[in-house]
Amino acid sequence: GLPVWFKSGKKLLVSVSQEAYQQPFERGIYTVNTTTKSVSGPLAVLMEATYLGNNDRYAIGQKYTYDNNELSGNFARYDFSDSTWHWITSFSKDSLRHVEPPTPSPTSELIVQSREIQNAEQLFLMNKNGKALRQITELGGDNPRWGDKGSSFIFRRDVNRGPGARYVPYRFDMETMK
Repeated sequence: GLPVWFKSGKKLLVSVSQEAYQQPFERGIYTVNTTTKSVSGPLAVLMEATYLGNNDRYAIGQKYTYDNNELSGNFARYDFSDSTWHWITSFSKDSLRHVEPPTPSPTSELIVQSREIQNAEQLFLMNKNGKALRQITELGGDNPRWGDKGSSFIFRRDVNRGPGARYVPYRFDMETMK
């Protein structure tokens, strides 16, 4: 995953996803303090983080294992407070290509994720543990991006209604759930 800035603007969350020649870093996620130029990690081995959630309390990303664990490649949450990681999805390996990385709210414990259902991308809302899962779109949706306050997110919908704009942005309000 790409580096992600913490809200302080002084730290980066980075992922090392491949073993490089003569590289001192094991595959996993790290924090880089840009003020002190110090590196911490790996915080979680074989994890590629994509987002920070709930005021930088945790990171979300894909987690792999060295063993033949059936969950390897699923999405996990790394908690900075106690340095633990937890699975939040449990897809079979052949289903992982039908889901996008979960996108956590910047201010709460909610996560939104795009999943392919009957050949259409739909959005699902869940808690930080991957539980209380519920589908929130019926007419399609993908690529969700939360607003700064976490009270809404923007997503795109494929309207495919002839010439012109095919993907149209929509706003989902967390208060009205519409």
